[in-house]
Amino acid sequence: MAASPRIWFRHLGIYNNIQMIMIMIWMLHAACMFSVQGEAKKRFPALWSKHWVGTDDVEIRRQDIEE
Repeated sequence: MAASPRIWFRHLGIYNNIQMIMIMIWMLHAACMFSVQGEAKKRFPALWSKHWVGTDDVEIRRQDIEE
């Protein structure tokens, strides 16, 4: 016997539609942030510290500073 989706949502702590909508908005927001990250890295390189970027990005940023 297959469990209904409502049981799975209750198992996740989602009791009503408002929480479900909030989680969907949060997941959409996370997907948008991941897709925007590359463009933001080019436009605002100072926001990315060495902790976030790889060595190749640091080299590209160093060349931009030298120019």
